[in-house]
Amino acid sequence: MSNKPLVSIGLPTYNRAATLVRAIESVLSQDYRNIELLISDNASTDDTEAICLEVARQDKRVKYLRQQTNQGAIANFREVLRRSGGGFFMWLGDDDWLDQSYVGRCMQVLTACPEYSVIYGKAKYFHEGEFVQDGVSMNLLQDKGAKRVVEYYRTVTDNGMFYGIMRRDQVREVPLRNAMAGDWFFMASVAFMGEVRTLEDVYSYRSLQGVSHSYKSIVATLGLSSFAVTYPRLSIAATAFRDILTSPVYSSCGMFGRLLLGCRVFALIERRDNFYRKRTPREIAVTTISRFLPTSIVNKIRNRRRERRAEGRSSS
Repeated sequence: MSNKPLVSIGLPTYNRAATLVRAIESVLSQDYRNIELLISDNASTDDTEAICLEVARQDKRVKYLRQQTNQGAIANFREVLRRSGGGFFMWLGDDDWLDQSYVGRCMQVLTACPEYSVIYGKAKYFHEGEFVQDGVSMNLLQDKGAKRVVEYYRTVTDNGMFYGIMRRDQVREVPLRNAMAGDWFFMASVAFMGEVRTLEDVYSYRSLQGVSHSYKSIVATLGLSSFAVTYPRLSIAATAFRDILTSPVYSSCGMFGRLLLGCRVFALIERRDNFYRKRTPREIAVTTISRFLPTSIVNKIRNRRRERRAEGRSSS
């Protein structure tokens, strides 16, 4: 184990005891063993503390950090990065989980290819235990940082690369902003510093029941103004422009280069309308109706849907 680089995995959490165990187990069962798991508990009031203390007692690779008061989601994400000690780093959501070979496969490529700044496995998204969709693969292999940033903002949607493995020395000084799409600005900076690749043969599994499932939930969690939810594209475009002009990551462009890149990114974002996957009318209707039905009936409907899918697969 000592012959392999240490990978730090940051797991910020708040009141997610029901899903936290699965996330932790998926990390500790990785076939790449030289890891440290940093759990930052944002003053949870459920069983999170007891779970984490027991896990830390059983496995010395686990470091449990408990905040005395809730610091907010972004501060909690920053905390695990700040306290990490590995040469490589990744985040994991407290309701997400990983393939057993996720870290090993990503590290195999990342250590062999110094031109890459982040490697990540393809995301699969679930809602209430049911598979919904695959994440979007992003491969940013352009020879210039500015070109990669433009292509990133042109195509980013679910931003699965935020949960990839990165070089800690590159990302520890990158601003993680308390803003709508703050993870976008962070990963655009990472893409500016190096190439990005998606591995199609290993997966992370992500829940759509978390904070990022809608604009309104993001605004409420981050404490943003109503302007951000009323005009999300304009809010994101303006912050991206400001980030390019002020972040030290882009200093090599010079002020004129920053202005050109910022203006181009602003225009790209303003023209886009596919930041988040839009639910179909049928999905919206089913979700709305199910709120007024007894849980037993909703469960019967879901079970019947699973049976039909299984019958369809067996017949084919």
